[in-house]
Amino acid sequence: NDPDSFFAVAIEKAGVGELQVNWPSVQGQSYSVYESTNLNTWISMNTNMIPESSEGNIWIQTEDEKKFIKVQSTL
Repeated sequence: NDPDSFFAVAIEKAGVGELQVNWPSVQGQSYSVYESTNLNTWISMNTNMIPESSEGNIWIQTEDEKKFIKVQSTL
């Protein structure tokens, strides 16, 4: 394990009511993306995504004032 290596998710406003979520990915690795407005209840946005490049991404439609995003690697 490389102590200088870390997983970071970047979230940017992509337009009115839309967020773009990006994360570094590993070739062949599967990822699931979830959203929540309260950190207690998580809703699956996409599961078992396999990005075709070194970065995974998804666009999320939202009208919520606050939103939490979780990207989970599936082993």
